[in-house]
Amino acid sequence: MQIKAPNKSYTGESFGVMFQHGVGKTDDPWLISRFKEKGFIVEEEPDEVNTADLEKQIAKLEAENKALKKQVKESKKDTTDAAAKKEDGK
Repeated sequence: MQIKAPNKSYTGESFGVMFQHGVGKTDDPWLISRFKEKGFIVEEEPDEVNTADLEKQIAKLEAENKALKKQVKESKKDTTDAAAKKEDGK
């Protein structure tokens, strides 16, 4: 669990847990309850981000975006061509 000290700049040891810039970590239930009693904020630790997976997702979305832009461009061209043919036929 992530423990946030009331003083966001606190760096040091409290109840045997090291804090850096107001943030410490422990999974000890007794310590967690003590920190809560003392006004510390206890949160689940954020999941680690897998940047390789995110980069793959970004590449896939960029490719999809490029394909969609191409479709829109072709659709506009087809619409313009159809309108021009209609004008020529009048």
